[in-house]
Amino acid sequence: MKKKAWIIVSNRWNSAVTEYSLALAESLKLVGWEILFSSLKGKPADKRSQAIEGVKCLPFESFSLWQLRAFLSIYRSHKPTVVFVFGGPETSLAMFLPRCKIIRFRGEQRDYVADKSLNSPFHWHVDSYLLPTIRPVVCTKPLIRVFLGRKAEKYRAITSSISKKRPWITILGRLDPIKGHRDFFEIFAKLLQIWPTNYPRPLLKVIGEPANLGPDDIMSSADDFTLVKGQDWELITKRIDNIEGLLSQSDVGVISSLGSEVICRVAEEFLLCGCPIFVSGVGSLEDCLLFQGAGGTYAELTKDSAAQRLCDLLLESMSETPEDRQRRSLTARQYFSLEAMAESMTDQID
Repeated sequence: MKKKAWIIVSNRWNSAVTEYSLALAESLKLVGWEILFSSLKGKPADKRSQAIEGVKCLPFESFSLWQLRAFLSIYRSHKPTVVFVFGGPETSLAMFLPRCKIIRFRGEQRDYVADKSLNSPFHWHVDSYLLPTIRPVVCTKPLIRVFLGRKAEKYRAITSSISKKRPWITILGRLDPIKGHRDFFEIFAKLLQIWPTNYPRPLLKVIGEPANLGPDDIMSSADDFTLVKGQDWELITKRIDNIEGLLSQSDVGVISSLGSEVICRVAEEFLLCGCPIFVSGVGSLEDCLLFQGAGGTYAELTKDSAAQRLCDLLLESMSETPEDRQRRSLTARQYFSLEAMAESMTDQID
């Protein structure tokens, strides 16, 4: 009998939670599940789900109690094997469903506060929680732990015929205080001070669209550490279509976030492209360092120690061959591809 999933997402933004819900739909579709995807009409999850071939989309104007009749009608007609709920409104509506397997996703930073349990008296009808991390949490309900999956045919190690004159360190992420650009500028400035003179000086590429910071804010932070734009670092604020090529050419990918990062999309994409990562250690970032050669962390290090660790990692990466990068990419695929996501999910919910 064909398995069916109803994925319900009230998230209004093109956030990591939305990304996970879409990846879940794609991954389960790969292994033959029938997928029904319901999100808020006209919002990013709705628009993006419409583009997934083979996924049926039935959006809602809202997930309020006024939608209960339609909600129950869809459930009866689709008869899902599993219902995945990603937010509070749809979790509340799911209370009224006939008895079925309900899995609640928990992937936001507030879900992992150390002195709080994932349990909620309003989740009595939830069978288990779905977590995108292996970090410890307090919970009495069964936990399903599944990393976000990415398209391995897109994010892969690409060998370039272009010879770089300098090693690249790359930060990829929106321009926002939470992404920690300023803190990393200080580490990078210290790296340049200790960098061996017999090697070309590293170039820091900062790639991201303005969010709560603009280009002037980023440039001001770099100026504070006497980093010269165009000489020590460069800023790219436009969307890059072939981002996998740039990630593949990077020598170290940096995730410098100061918070969040429970769903580690960018870290996974660097690794899938064969690039080692250097992470701040917040959220679940260190989960991505689960195989040898994945990179390093500067959690709890001083700025001077972090600069030295980055120096060592960068020199190691510069000495790698294309075959070394391919091996890292293939290893990352075992953990972070859509296929790996589907396998991990079906192993745990069967």
